[in-house]
Amino acid sequence: MRIIHYFLLFLLAGLQAKAQGVCDLSGSSIEKGNFDFQGPASACIGNPIKIIDKSGGKDIKYIYGYQGEEASKLGSISSSNNTEYTFLSKGVFTILQYGTKNGKPMYSCRKVSIKEDNMPDVAVETCNNTNLYVTIRNTVINDFDSYKFIWSDGTTNVINNIKLPYTISKTFGYSASQSFTIEGIYNSGVSCSPPRPITVKMNRGEMFPRIRKIDLNEKGDKATLTITGNPDAEYFLYTRSILNQGKVPDSNMKKVSIGETSMDIPNPSKSTCFALGRRGDNGCVEIANEVCTIPSEISSDGFSNTLTFDSPNIGIIPKTAVYTNILSIKNNITRTDNQGKSTLLGSKSSPFVDKSINCKLNYCYSLIHELVVSYAGYIDEGYLDTVVISQKKCINREKISASPIKDISVTVNDKALTDILYQDDSAWPLKREKYFLYKEEGNQYVKIDSSATAGQTFTDTKNLPTLASHCYKIQFRDECGSLSELSPPACSIFLTENAVKDLQWTAASPFALGGLNRYEVLALNEASLADERLIIKSPYDNTHHPDLSPYEAYAPFQIKAVSYTGKESRSNILKIPIPVLLYFPSAFSPNGDDINETFLMLGKTKRLRQFRLEVFNRWGNLVFSTDQVDFHWEGLEPAVYTFRLEAVLDNDSIHRQTGTFSIIR
Repeated sequence: MRIIHYFLLFLLAGLQAKAQGVCDLSGSSIEKGNFDFQGPASACIGNPIKIIDKSGGKDIKYIYGYQGEEASKLGSISSSNNTEYTFLSKGVFTILQYGTKNGKPMYSCRKVSIKEDNMPDVAVETCNNTNLYVTIRNTVINDFDSYKFIWSDGTTNVINNIKLPYTISKTFGYSASQSFTIEGIYNSGVSCSPPRPITVKMNRGEMFPRIRKIDLNEKGDKATLTITGNPDAEYFLYTRSILNQGKVPDSNMKKVSIGETSMDIPNPSKSTCFALGRRGDNGCVEIANEVCTIPSEISSDGFSNTLTFDSPNIGIIPKTAVYTNILSIKNNITRTDNQGKSTLLGSKSSPFVDKSINCKLNYCYSLIHELVVSYAGYIDEGYLDTVVISQKKCINREKISASPIKDISVTVNDKALTDILYQDDSAWPLKREKYFLYKEEGNQYVKIDSSATAGQTFTDTKNLPTLASHCYKIQFRDECGSLSELSPPACSIFLTENAVKDLQWTAASPFALGGLNRYEVLALNEASLADERLIIKSPYDNTHHPDLSPYEAYAPFQIKAVSYTGKESRSNILKIPIPVLLYFPSAFSPNGDDINETFLMLGKTKRLRQFRLEVFNRWGNLVFSTDQVDFHWEGLEPAVYTFRLEAVLDNDSIHRQTGTFSIIR
């Protein structure tokens, strides 16, 4: 029908808008060309367009049907120096003139309208089954000198010398439809074949506003509405959540025109409804059917992909103010994989579980919901609209997170390295391909190791547990490439001595599962490091004052944590150095009674690595020396003597000690 010409013009205008090319070039390095038409800037199909060059340029050529190509590509496009050209199809075309002028490139563009007949570009509106309004639009097609209307009742109108746009109205008796003819006329005699009559429905009409399509982006937070209606009209768009009461569109709402309009969706999980309307200049009230989005979600359990969508119920849209009924709905789904294969899955209900997948591929699903809606329950064709609501939802295997492993624990082994133990208790159904070990570094976890064997103990050989506590997590990758979520953390216990000489250890749990039941402070054997004594501590107590008296050189301690499930974790072994305490007799009596017979040294001597003792008489003469810790000196004549000791300890520190003693006979 002729009244849909504006759809074609809208489409062509969109294409031209994208063509940036040479028509828009300007600046000191560019010269503007100039040409005009010999007659109207229009012609009928098969009739020539004639051009008059007014540029003053050189080497001039013309591209008839230029589509916005860049200057560098003009040489590869068919061109002509002929100033006469015949178009063989209807439409609005661009003619490009290019050449050189003043040594610079020269360009000029003009549009030409090629007509199938003498049908002007008009917008038609009807209402109340009685009123008809025809608007001659201000477009390139309408370059006629006059316009002739022939109405169905036999009357005619001829409109001359008008300023576009121009609206003519006609009132009929109550009728379902009316026909009329409008012809554009040129004074120059240029004439195409006469147009055919236009038939319109008098209740709502072909240019009644309609929301034809809603395209949702993948996240569902943006919607693109495709609106049809009068190309010269402004409509008011009302938006609401389906949970809220609707309103009739009014002038306080967003203004939109036909074409595409982008809208934000505040809550993608809930349906958002759109209503469109206006009160025309002619007094007709035009309100489109309300259309609501259909939220959807996609998920995967590894073996299948599941699409869920809130398909609306048949009947009146909840809380609508424009009385929109949903009469039918089809939910069509098409699946496309990342290898380019497309499969039509057909009409489905929610939830749709797709089990026919290859888990090593990524899939996108195009959901096309086709709704038939009607105004106030009327089923007359003039009140029915078909609306398409579409959305693409994709599954990326790399972004599918398998359920995590939770059974992980950390302990320090006999070689003073950290072991990370785990049991794969994840319920994820797919076969594991590899396991990964992560360690906390700063505020993030960094991958430090991997293994293809389930349950294999990881050992951290680079981060010593004797210097600090370290926290770890486990992750796996399945056979289809999906990574699990990281496990909860488990941390090694770091044992140290605080400023007041108490044992102190870190509180972070070495068990990701099971919970911490108690700590055990282990006092170890000084030689074998075997467990000798233990002290039970609560899981909330992280300090202990140790008894060092049983030890000679070092007091070794270790913390053992026990979970509620019986798992055990050990800390690093802390060896507390025992202070060197040496004792000498203040007197001895070498008289043969086997009591205090010799001068000797007692005390904690195991930390002595080098040793020298010297004894001096009252005149300062050296009378005895030894480098043996277990010496016995029987002495000389009775007198008071002085001793001096110097020893190197096992930590290279020097221990010095002096004193006096008496020999009694």
